This record gives sequence, C-alpha cells and structure tokens, in this order.
Amino acid sequence: MTGLCKVVLVGNLGRDPEKRYTQDGRPVTRFRVAATTRRRERDGEWADHTEWFSVTAFGRQAETVAERATKGMRVYVEGRLELREYEAPNGGKGVSLDVTANEVLLLDARQREGDVGGGDFDTAAPARAAQQPRPAPDDAADLEDLPF
Repeated sequence: MTGLCKVVLVGNLGRDPEKRYTQDGRPVTRFRVAATTRRRERDGEWADHTEWFSVTAFGRQAETVAERATKGMRVYVEGRLELREYEAPNGGKGVSLDVTANEVLLLDARQREGDVGGGDFDTAAPARAAQQPRPAPDDAADLEDLPF
C-alpha cells in the first residue's frame, strides 16, 4: 500500500531562485520559502513565527520558476517532503527536510501582469491558494475538545 506525504506552503521567496542542470541536462531550480504564521503566546500576545523551507523544482517548471520568480515574491508550493543527508562544512553529517515541488504558483499579482503562462507553471493562482491563514482561535482550550 502506498502512503502520502504532501505539503502545501504559502510564503515569500527569501532570494532569487538558483537554476542548475543535472549531469544528463535536466533543469533543477532550488529556492527558499519563508512561511509566517501567527499564534498566541503564553502571555496572551500574538507573535509571528517564520519557518524556512528549501524547495526544489524539476523540468519545465524549474525553467519557468527560474525565469519568473524573484526574491520577495509570494508563492504557493505543493509537493512532497524528502529527508536529505549532506556533509557539513566541519566534516560532519547533517540532515535537512526539503520540499520537492509538484506545483508552484505565483501569487503576487504585480509580478504576474506580463506573464503569458505556459508549461506546468500556472500563473493564475486558485482562490484556495491565495486565502490568508486565519488567526488561531481566541480560546485554545477549545482545541482540547477535538476528537483527534
């Protein structure tokens, strides 16, 4: 039986995407997405919490992301999580949790005005992707009543 490991991110690019090519000439584009959520702290005050994600896109989508996306642009990313091991600069080993993109949408309208569209890269973001996350409920105790 096959499982499911899917992630959806809505956030902003931390820098311009970097495009490279595999040994067989396949385009690969990597970029970082900052996703900020707001939650109530123990003292009752609301605070922003930003998580950073490394995202990799392949093929035509990689080409288009590299051409059209820029630092600060708001994006929607849908993909799967993958555990990646790497060698740290100090000679040790490290582990990171990366996102391999299945779909990337530009959500920043001012950046899309000149886009013509094409390929696997949809510049007309669906309404579900553009919705802002709702703030956490005022009373977190209500969450304890959920059956899961």
